[in-house]
Amino acid sequence: MKVSELAKRLSLSESKIYQLVEVGMFEHHRFGGAIRFSEEQIEAYLEETKQERQEQKPRPRQPHLPRLRHVRL
Repeated sequence: MKVSELAKRLSLSESKIYQLVEVGMFEHHRFGGAIRFSEEQIEAYLEETKQERQEQKPRPRQPHLPRLRHVRL
C-alpha cells in the first residue's frame, strides 16, 4: 500500500504518515525511494495503538445559579 493510500485510509495527511515512519511507528518496506506498507503491518499498528473504551461516569450536575446583572453606580 502506498503512503497516499494509507493516509486516506487512516484519515491522516501524507506528511503525518512520513513522520510516523521516521520515528519508527510504522514498519514499512522501501523500494528505491518508494515506501510501501503491507496489510499485516497496518493491522499491527492499529492493534498497537488501539485504546480500550473506558466507561464514562456521569458528570454531576452543577446547581443552577441565577444570572448576575450588572449594577450601575
